[in-house]
Amino acid sequence: MSGPVPETTVPETTVPETTAPETTAPESTAPEAAVPEAGALGPALGADAAASVAPVPDADCEVADLTIAYRAEGTWLRAVRDLSFEVRPGETLAVVGETGSGKSSAALAIMRLLPAAGRVDTGSVRVRGLDMLSLSDRELRQVRGKLIGYVPQQPSAAFNPVMTIGRQVAEALVTHEGVRYKEALTTVTQTLTEMGLEDPARLVRSYPHQLSGGMLQRAMIASAIIARPRLLLTDEPTSALDVGIQRQILNLLKRVRDDHGLTIVLITHDLGAVSQIADRVLVLYAGRKVEIGPARVLLTAPRHPYTRGLLTSYPAAGLAHKSRLAALPGAPLGPAEVDAEQGCPFRTRCSRVQEVCASEFPAASGDAVHAWHCHNPEPAP
Repeated sequence: MSGPVPETTVPETTVPETTAPETTAPESTAPEAAVPEAGALGPALGADAAASVAPVPDADCEVADLTIAYRAEGTWLRAVRDLSFEVRPGETLAVVGETGSGKSSAALAIMRLLPAAGRVDTGSVRVRGLDMLSLSDRELRQVRGKLIGYVPQQPSAAFNPVMTIGRQVAEALVTHEGVRYKEALTTVTQTLTEMGLEDPARLVRSYPHQLSGGMLQRAMIASAIIARPRLLLTDEPTSALDVGIQRQILNLLKRVRDDHGLTIVLITHDLGAVSQIADRVLVLYAGRKVEIGPARVLLTAPRHPYTRGLLTSYPAAGLAHKSRLAALPGAPLGPAEVDAEQGCPFRTRCSRVQEVCASEFPAASGDAVHAWHCHNPEPAP
C-alpha cells in the first residue's frame, strides 16, 4: 500500500485553538431512495411526512423549546432544556460553550442522530419547514445528506477505514441521485479539488489512514456538501488540527457557504473561529441558552456574565509569554445537578449572583436582535 499522501495546502495566518472533545454518534449508511431538491421534499416523503411540511419559512432551521435527556443508571437526566433558536438563510450561527453545555447534543437532535441512551423529551425541530421529529427512519435517510449535511467532530473516526476516500465522498451522491460510483467520480474529483486538495485522482483511491488530519477534514466537508444540502452542521471542524490548518478550514467553510448558498451551524469553543466566520452567536451553559446576538456585539459588549467570562479567559493578542490567563471560578455542574437546577445554572460561578438566581431561571431580556437570560446582567456599554 502506498505511503501517506502529503498535504498540499498553502499556509495562512493561524488562530489559536483550544479543544474540548464531545461525543458524536455515527450515522447508518443503509441504502436510501433518491430525493428531489429541498423545495420539493414534502411530496417526495409520502403522505404522512407531507403533512409535516409547513410553508417554506424565513429560517432554514427552527428549534423551539427543545429538551434533550440522557439515561444514566436507569434515570433520565435533562442535558438540554427549553432551547429555542433559528438559523437564517445564508448565515453562519456559531454555538459556543464549555464541554457538556449541550452544543453537540443540539446538533445531533436536529439530525435525529442522538444515541440510544438519548431522547428528545419536548420541543420541535423544523428544517425548511420539515418537521424532523415526526419523520420515519426511511424518510430521515432521504433528508440526511440531501437537505442537511453533517461534518462530525473527528473525521478520522467518522470515515470507514476499509473504504476508499472516493467511495465515501460519493456516498451521498450515489444514494440521493441514483448514479453509479463511476458516474459520480467526476463530481467527486471536482469537489475534492474545490476543497483545496491536489491530485484528487490519487486521493479517491487512498484510504483514510493515508491522509493527514487537515486533508481528512477537507474530504469530510466534501462528503457533506456533494449532494448540495441547504443546511450544514459542523461540529468542532478545527478540533485536533494543526494551528496552521485551522484558518484554512474556516476560510474554506466561508467560501463553500458563499459559493453554494449554504446555511451553517458552527459548533465550537474556539472564539477565534467565531470572530472569523460567524454572523451570530448562541451561547449555551449547562444546557441552557444564556445569550444570543450578532457576533460583533457579543465579542465586544456581552451582557451575560458567562459570555464575559469566556471572552476574558481567551488569550488576547500581545499577551506576554507565560502570563496567567483569567479563569472562571469553580467548575461546571454535573449531569444530575444540571437536571435538578431550578435557577440559573451559572450562579455558583458568577460574580454578579443575586438571591433570585437560586430559585428562578431568568426570562429573556433585550430584543429580537440581542437577547440574554440574566437577573443582573453586565452593564451596557
